[in-house]
Amino acid sequence: MFLLQHNLKLDEYDFLKHHYGPYSDGLDLDAACYPLLTTQKLSQHVYSPDKHYYYSYHITEKGQDILQKTSQHITPEQIESVDNKAKELNSQPLEELLELVYTQFTLVQHDSQKLESEVKKELTHVMHPLKHSYTNSTGRQVTFVLGILEMLNKIFSEMQTDYTLQNRVVFSLSRKIIQKCKDLANAVLPSNNLDYFHPGFVEIQDLYDHLIQYCGKRNIAHDPMKRSLDEMLDEADALRLSKALYEIEIPS
Repeated sequence: MFLLQHNLKLDEYDFLKHHYGPYSDGLDLDAACYPLLTTQKLSQHVYSPDKHYYYSYHITEKGQDILQKTSQHITPEQIESVDNKAKELNSQPLEELLELVYTQFTLVQHDSQKLESEVKKELTHVMHPLKHSYTNSTGRQVTFVLGILEMLNKIFSEMQTDYTLQNRVVFSLSRKIIQKCKDLANAVLPSNNLDYFHPGFVEIQDLYDHLIQYCGKRNIAHDPMKRSLDEMLDEADALRLSKALYEIEIPS
């Protein structure tokens, strides 16, 4: 469920680092409170010399009836995307899923520190040429990409470095955004037709919106766009914004 939510930008349950990976109290509570909708089977990790056990869950006939009714309120595209991703994840052995979680979200503190450092360096590396370009020629494409990256920088400055699983999700999402901005950065320098890059911009905005909602729900960081201007901008930011607004052509 943790991987499913992360891949599809869903946020139904919150997860914490536990003995063998991400764990959700809310998900565990739901599974316990609705015993007629699912069944669970206790199984042994066949690869574990310590004879660890885990639960596998299966939906009941009554659960299928409820699912069919609730599915009427969800778009077919959403159902298909969740179904396909769930089948993909369920087809992998449990040890591979755990390895994926530990690798991507660096559940060891030393690796978490490394992830944070790498993501912040990547952010600086991508922002530098965009800032240089902005001082020479203002363009909507550059403004959009640079604005997203600067918002990430504001979020990073507000986060507590306690290396919780939530923080690692934030840095993992941020890395995806930075990579997509990097892919577009060379193309928008110099500025080009906005329509050509529109799909990439939409994907970046979608990821960023999910990141902001994730941070706000857990009080990790606040949406920089909902602050007052003096909280959001330093003097250099304010001058650049003033220049951009001055150069906007408003049709008569």
